[in-house]
Amino acid sequence: MSEEVFEEVSEKAHESEEEVEEEAIDINAALLEAMVKRTEILEKYVKGEVGKAEATSMLSAVKVPTLGRRRRRK
Repeated sequence: MSEEVFEEVSEKAHESEEEVEEEAIDINAALLEAMVKRTEILEKYVKGEVGKAEATSMLSAVKVPTLGRRRRRK
């Protein structure tokens, strides 16, 4: 009986670890995409393809994902 409980707890712990890893991968992928978009906009600005005001507007339109509020340890 105790082995069954141990296996069940182990499986649930493993599942929650996988969920955390997937969230971390998703947020990192989204951050990378935002960085690439911003870099492309800056390259266009440096090349003179877009003006300062347009580049600023385009940069502010790029959504940067956040994890939300994190608890701070006291």
